[in-house]
Amino acid sequence: MVVGSLRLVFLIPHAGSLKDKRAVVRKIIDRARAKFNASVAEVGDLDVHRRAVIGVSVVSNDATHATSMLTNIASTMANSAAAQLVSRRVSIQPVNEHDLTHELDAPMGIDVDALLREENDDGW
Repeated sequence: MVVGSLRLVFLIPHAGSLKDKRAVVRKIIDRARAKFNASVAEVGDLDVHRRAVIGVSVVSNDATHATSMLTNIASTMANSAAAQLVSRRVSIQPVNEHDLTHELDAPMGIDVDALLREENDDGW
């Protein structure tokens, strides 16, 4: 499993207030959410009215696919007439599924390894 993240910084030159900024950011985020199966949120500079930091996250089984998805999302988001993309940073992180089972095991009280053994024994 691969988790891809994208950090985009936009300049919103015509925003005279936080209300103006939020209207622009909301349109950018809503468009990306509607077109792509990705998590999108404003993640920084929340109180700065001419700058927005937006984060995007995707999960895939292939690093190339995750990178391609993030590139397409960034291109779509950069096409906003009201905001100018000034910075883009992509991060692709492989996630070891064995590490995930231990993270899930503790908070939920489920022995994930035992469940996986059962599934394998049952032919799942």
